[in-house]
This record gives sequence, structure tokens and C-alpha cells, in this order.
Amino acid sequence: MKRIITCMLLAFSIQLLFAQGKPFKGVWEIDTEDMYQCLYIDLYGKTMLLPDGSAPSYGYLQSENEYNSDYWVISKVLSAEGNVAKIKMYSWRYGSPDDEKEETLTYDPVKKTLTVGKEHLTVFKDAPSITPALLKETYRNRDVKYEMVWISFYPKGGGQWLMEASSSTVYEDGRMKYIASTFYWGTVQGNRIVFTHQTEGFMLDAEALNKANMKNISPCTMYYLSATQSFWMNNVVYIPFSLISGK
Repeated sequence: MKRIITCMLLAFSIQLLFAQGKPFKGVWEIDTEDMYQCLYIDLYGKTMLLPDGSAPSYGYLQSENEYNSDYWVISKVLSAEGNVAKIKMYSWRYGSPDDEKEETLTYDPVKKTLTVGKEHLTVFKDAPSITPALLKETYRNRDVKYEMVWISFYPKGGGQWLMEASSSTVYEDGRMKYIASTFYWGTVQGNRIVFTHQTEGFMLDAEALNKANMKNISPCTMYYLSATQSFWMNNVVYIPFSLISGK
């Protein structure tokens, strides 16, 4: 199927990566009356997963409108130098890895935009920074199949935050079994939170936790998706409980 994918995506500023000349890692989102699109990419390593979570990948472009939805999976990175990258993609729903098409990604460091394709649409501003009000909400994983994960945030001063992820097993008959909690320690950086410390256990006291009694982890980034009022981390979208409950 021949299809030209063109979208201007609201850029989430990842300052360190940009300074290193590596802008093609992160999450970008745009939501209009006609189309919702979200791009999950890491062209420097397969840290993303395929849409079904079955294997590592360079990422994909999620595209939805009133009539259909699809995922365009990045199968190959031909080049990624400076602010221009060339990739190959294929349609997850309507194609196969043999039906690849080549696309160009261009990052504009001045306008803070990322363009997929050769045509240009509206230039979007940077996504808003995470505010304390957003971190007062409780969130839940959007797609619940076998596990429900609730997350909440705790301020620790100096711009540092703890996030608790409490998970439960969900059975087919509707029963749930509580498993454990994981706490992350990190800092808010614009429209993302970078977590660098972690601990797990039962009945943990957030007030008693600090970096000294938590283990170091490789930086783990949670992105705020303003268009859908949600957070994204480790290939999971977390939506606010207030949207689920209708409050």
C-alpha cells in the first residue's frame, strides 16, 4: 500500500540528547479533530517495543482517525546524523516487513519540531512543562489485560519526586491480587521526569525514602503527553483516574 506519512509532531525537548546531536529519541504527540498521532522512537538503539510488546524495536508511529488506525513500525535506520535521519517503515496492520517504504525525519532545533516525511504542516510549540497539579493526580495503565498498575507522585523537595507504582494481577473473573510497590526517585525536567533510583517492597513509607536507601538504576524517563493528558514510560501509557471515573 502506497501511503505518504507526513506529520508535524509536538516536540518534547530532550536537552541532553539534543546537545549530543541525538534528537531522535523520545515521544512526540499531536491530536487534532481529524487525526491522533504519536511517535515513539529511539533510532540509536532498540529500546522501544513493537506495538504488541513482543520484541525490541526502533519504535513506531501510531496513527488513528475516525475510520481506521495503524502502526508504522521502523524496521531499519539507514542513517541518523545531526538533525536528519533516514529510516524504513512498514504498516503493522496492512503490510509486512517486506513492504517497507523509506522516510526522512528532520528535527528543527530552533522551532523544536520534528517532521516525518517531505511535506510540512503547522509548526507546533513545545509541549508544556509538568506542573505540580499534574503530579497530584493518580494514574492507571490505559490497557489493562493481566495487570493493573496505579501510579502516584510524592514531592521530596528540591525539584525531586518519588513515584509509586502499585501493581495487581487481574483475573478473568474480575478478582485482583495485590503484588507489590515500586518507588522511583527522580527530577522533573520540563515535560519529562528522569528517574535514577528505585526500590521495591511491601508497605513502603514514601516519607522515609531517599536516594541513600534506594538503588541506582539506568536513567528511566517518563514523558508527559499533553494532548491526551497522560504519561508514558517503558511502553506503557498511564491515564488520569479522573478521566476514568468521570470526575
